[in-house]
Amino acid sequence: MTKNNKIAFGLLACSLVGVSLFAGGCGTQTAPPPPNVALVDHQVVVEYHPQMKSAQDAMKAEYDKIQNQVKDLDALPPEQHQQKIMEFQRSLTQMETDKLVPIQKAADAAVEDVRKDKNYSVVLDKRVAVAGGVDVTKDVLMKEGLSAEDADKAIADATKQSDGK
Repeated sequence: MTKNNKIAFGLLACSLVGVSLFAGGCGTQTAPPPPNVALVDHQVVVEYHPQMKSAQDAMKAEYDKIQNQVKDLDALPPEQHQQKIMEFQRSLTQMETDKLVPIQKAADAAVEDVRKDKNYSVVLDKRVAVAGGVDVTKDVLMKEGLSAEDADKAIADATKQSDGK
């Protein structure tokens, strides 16, 4: 073999090894799996949270109490009347925050728990999804403490309400 042939043979061998390594490397690399997306009816998850009924009852009782107190404000001068109304509004707003924020946080935690338990990449509110995804609303309701039967009933009730609107 001449010196030029040896060089050409060496280059050919190196290029074949390079191509096979490249092809083998490409064949073994896989694209990351597509995100597995779950959907949840977040409104249902919050509305049917086990603590929601007592929070609503407490807020209604406070509202009714304030409504009765407002009737007694007519005797006050307009400035004091307005000040009292603002105090009542602040009180109601604070109570709403105190009662509803913990429920919202608990609902979000239940969604996150289901996401982790079921190994989903992302959970979206079902109202933003056009197609695809797996509805995990029932799983989240059950994570919040509802029975499977009560979760099904909550979802059915919500569906009836949305269909009736």
